[in-house]
Amino acid sequence: MLRPANDALKERKVETATTVAVLAFALVIPCLAVLAAAFVGDVAKTYLEAYEPIVYLTADAQEADAKTLAEELGAWPAVGEAKLRTPDEAFSQLQERLGNGEVAKLGVSAKMLPYSVVLQPSTPVAGHLDLIAEISGLEARMEVESVDVPSAQAAKALSFVRWLLWLGAGLLVVLVVTGVSQVRGYLVRLADESTRETELLALFGAPPSKLRRTSLVRGVTIGVWAGVVAFAGLFALLLMWQDARPVLVGVAHGASAWSWAVIAAPVIFGPLFGATAGWFANRSRRHKSHAHDLELENLVSLR
Repeated sequence: MLRPANDALKERKVETATTVAVLAFALVIPCLAVLAAAFVGDVAKTYLEAYEPIVYLTADAQEADAKTLAEELGAWPAVGEAKLRTPDEAFSQLQERLGNGEVAKLGVSAKMLPYSVVLQPSTPVAGHLDLIAEISGLEARMEVESVDVPSAQAAKALSFVRWLLWLGAGLLVVLVVTGVSQVRGYLVRLADESTRETELLALFGAPPSKLRRTSLVRGVTIGVWAGVVAFAGLFALLLMWQDARPVLVGVAHGASAWSWAVIAAPVIFGPLFGATAGWFANRSRRHKSHAHDLELENLVSLR
């Protein structure tokens, strides 16, 4: 009778643990890249949505010039609303942010501040990115002194997010192929060691599907263990990151549901990759068996 498939895994604790660790590592690294991309993207989007691009007019520009510019910019497709801000309104905002005493120390008055146009993008995030290039060219106009577009840094952050996602996808392919190959090789070695036992069972009428099931069960078992290890590691890293994040980057909001889905992914994909390794192991065994049969036929024909 064929003994339980997982007995061989338990007998080789060190080799089994190494194989599980390799597959768990292959699952963890791409997930970390995706989580990093999600965090950087969330920070960049929060910054963009809270920021409004501002066009500052020259000191000698009149209110009529500011209104004309505001009407022109308000007609742009990427602009949802163009609000005219007078020097008095700008001075009031400055007092709210810095305090009356600090503004008095600086010696700033409403007459010293220019007219400005505050722009609200027609669509969040994507609208900000479109405006960066469009309003930067306004500095060439005579009535425009400067354009405030610090959101360009956030745009670079979003580009970095796309790079991280591509990196995560590339790492997923490379590491999963490596992990599945490691598991497949281990399962083939285990199957080779039990060749005599399976041959006897085949002689007594054991169906081939039952014999092949052994490698599949072992592969799924290794995949489950690797998935649990990867999930535990990612979960611990997320908890540590949530504690350290307010100190490091000043952002204290918790992990999104999407982040938890990424952390749980190894539990699903681990068994899937393990089953794939088992399938490849059975295929390798069939090729070896077929080659062995052909070799015996050739020897018999030569005699």
